[in-house]
Amino acid sequence: MWLIGLGMERTFVSLKNYKKRFIIHLLTFNIMSNYSKLVTTTISIVLLLGHFNTQAQTTASINKDMNDTIKVPAGDILVLTGYATGYQVYQCVQKDGNFIWDFKGPVATLVNKKKKVVATHYGGPSWESTDGSKVGFKSAKSIKSKAVGTISWLLIETGSHDGKGIFSDVVRIQRVDTYGGDRPTTKPDASNEGQIIWIKYTATYHFYKAWKPLIEWKS
Repeated sequence: MWLIGLGMERTFVSLKNYKKRFIIHLLTFNIMSNYSKLVTTTISIVLLLGHFNTQAQTTASINKDMNDTIKVPAGDILVLTGYATGYQVYQCVQKDGNFIWDFKGPVATLVNKKKKVVATHYGGPSWESTDGSKVGFKSAKSIKSKAVGTISWLLIETGSHDGKGIFSDVVRIQRVDTYGGDRPTTKPDASNEGQIIWIKYTATYHFYKAWKPLIEWKS
């Protein structure tokens, strides 16, 4: 009986030691797991801050040479720059007893620095990314281009959005470095009524989203 009791006591002690080791192992695992998550989160935040800092510097460098009228807010983040080639389309219509060249809309293709098509620009006016997302015009501020026969530089506030993609969060667009595209200088008459003219143009479009904090604190 004494031997049996001693064996049970040893077994009980072994079980207690096993539980201690298990608990210590579990705590160590949790600590290491949480530490790993903390390190991963810290690295992600650092990378994000670096990305946003780079984008902020890009926005600042673009704004640097801009007229105040078409500067974007300092916190805006550049998401895409597209180089457009296309047409500004006008039609001769009668308005208030006079014939004028009425602007009908743009037709253009936007490419990136690698000459890859990134978006199209068409009546609305609207811009559609190759990922399917779309953004529409709401209002604009403008400054005249110094080049003859050239459309204005614009700061566009966006309105409608459609689809999920790079244009989903775009709030402002700059149209700069324009060349060509202005309406004909010749005054139309009745013989031109209904006539459509396509005026070639090029421009650079900068697309921006608004800055948002990485972490939103709730009281």
